[in-house]
Amino acid sequence: MILTIALNPSIEKRLKLKRLVFGKEQALDEYRLSIGGSSVYSAYIIKLLQGDPYVLGFAGGIGGRYIKNFLDRNRIKSNLVLKKQELESVFILETLNQQETRLIDHSEGLDSQDGRNFKHKLVGHLKGCKVILLNGNTYDQQALKIMTDTMDLATEAGKRVILSVEGNDIDTFISKIPYAWIVDEEQLEILGIKGSQESKIKQVHDFIIKYKIHYAFYLAGKNVVGISKKKICASQLRDMAEDNVIWVKEAMAGGIAVAISRKYEFERMIKLTAGIVSAIHKKNYPVICTRKEIDINTNRCKIVELFSKGKYYFKDEFYGNL
Repeated sequence: MILTIALNPSIEKRLKLKRLVFGKEQALDEYRLSIGGSSVYSAYIIKLLQGDPYVLGFAGGIGGRYIKNFLDRNRIKSNLVLKKQELESVFILETLNQQETRLIDHSEGLDSQDGRNFKHKLVGHLKGCKVILLNGNTYDQQALKIMTDTMDLATEAGKRVILSVEGNDIDTFISKIPYAWIVDEEQLEILGIKGSQESKIKQVHDFIIKYKIHYAFYLAGKNVVGISKKKICASQLRDMAEDNVIWVKEAMAGGIAVAISRKYEFERMIKLTAGIVSAIHKKNYPVICTRKEIDINTNRCKIVELFSKGKYYFKDEFYGNL
């Protein structure tokens, strides 16, 4: 079992109309509900790959019921603590020829009782899991406490933690030494990691050596870069994910969780992750990809080395395009 923590999954409510006129009642052209970026999608990918995900977290309101129905339809086991309202609602206003406007509601937070309830559920499931995938947004102190407590309990139980969190507290989690870390641009900026892609990859490499993290995975442009102490490799695969697909990071995390639980070799981890990323789309939502698409893309993915035997290799034209 892969224990998949979806601490505070968001719900996106997209409102589409041709023109917004303030002070006037208007009919919407389209209203669409979808799940925002969260490890709900990690669990989806794990299930596609014939893994055994178990989703533990919080959900609330109409959005919470939508999340639960999504999991049930995809035969994904879950145990969600239900709240009165959604923990994160994102209202997206889309009008013709205008940049979309995003309104975020965090009015429903977690409290100490939620923390105790979650810890009780977590302890009950720790024994049966191989890997813990930790996802959530640390927009309040209780959410941060629940996630750091989860890492502490997982470490005590000898479980491998895959870190895929959001928020400004990434250094707090890194210091607790996850087994693997899904890196994104926002977290690099928070950690002061800047410069060219080559520079950022080298800095992440130094970072995981310092903190004794086994693996980091980073989507550099359209290439998945896997970083370990002794080797750095990048995928070489065209037609990667389309822009602005919010589920890519979580989909990557799901693939990595499966790869680690099955003890895949490093290069195979990267190929699988690239195959997943290239398969993700939003045209058939809520079907964000199929197993066939993942398999085809994984099989045609090539791997190139950026670091091995103590030396970096960033001279080739390919590397310059990262």
